[in-house]
Amino acid sequence: IGGNGASFEIGRLSANNNVNVVGNADFTNATSVNVNVNDIRLGYITAGSGGFAEGNLLLSTTGDNVLTTNNIEVGDSGNSGNTAVTSDIVFGAGNNTVNANTFEVGGLKSKGQVTILPGGMLTINNRAGTGNANLFIGRNNVSTGASDSGVFDMRGGTLNASLNNLVIGV
Repeated sequence: IGGNGASFEIGRLSANNNVNVVGNADFTNATSVNVNVNDIRLGYITAGSGGFAEGNLLLSTTGDNVLTTNNIEVGDSGNSGNTAVTSDIVFGAGNNTVNANTFEVGGLKSKGQVTILPGGMLTINNRAGTGNANLFIGRNNVSTGASDSGVFDMRGGTLNASLNNLVIGV
C-alpha cells in the first residue's frame, strides 16, 4: 500500500455534523503487509463535533508487517472529544517493523491501543530505519476538557525500539 504523497487513513471524520465513522482494515490472512505512505491515521477527526471516529488496523497474523511513514496516529482529534471509542493496531506473531519518525497512541482527545500477538516481534526506528523515533502514549498536549487514553501492550511479544523520546500519559 503506498504512493507518492499518499496517506493511509482508517476511520476519518471530516464533517461538521453528528456523524459516527468506523473503519476496519483486516489483513490478518495476508501473507505479509507492506505500507509506505506519508502518514498513517486511525480514528482521526479533522472537523465536526458530536460524532466519533474509530479506526482499526489488523495486520498479518503470521507474516512480516512493515509500516513506513512519517507519522502514525492511533486516535487523534483536533476538534471534538473522541473518547467513546478506541482505535487499534494489532501486530501479528511474526516480524513487525515500524519505521516512523513519530508513533502516537491515544493522541489528542482520543483513545488508542496497540497490541501484539504472542510470539511477535516489533521493531521501531525512524522513517529511514536507521535512527531513533518518538513514541507518545496517551499524549493530550493541549488544554481541553476531553481526556485521552493510550495503551501500548507488548505482553507475549518482543519490543526492540530505538527512541529519542518515550512520553507516557502527558
